[in-house]
Amino acid sequence: EVVYREVLAKRREHLGGEHPDTLVTLMSLGNVLQEQGKLGDALAAYKNVQTVQERVLGAEHIVTLTTATNIANTLSRQSKYQESE
Repeated sequence: EVVYREVLAKRREHLGGEHPDTLVTLMSLGNVLQEQGKLGDALAAYKNVQTVQERVLGAEHIVTLTTATNIANTLSRQSKYQESE
């Protein structure tokens, strides 16, 4: 987790928050957080990625939809079934 956060900070600084590499790193951080059981933090990371993806790629883009799946899975793991639909 620490390494992902460090890389994310550097990518944001050098590439910007909307660069694809920055978003991949943020998504990877979300995955690690989810594996650690830090579901609230993982959800926040995924939603941050999704916001940018929807603006840049569109809501129906396959990458944006993959992020939506990660959000739904995280909500499901939190037993927030209504929100995950």
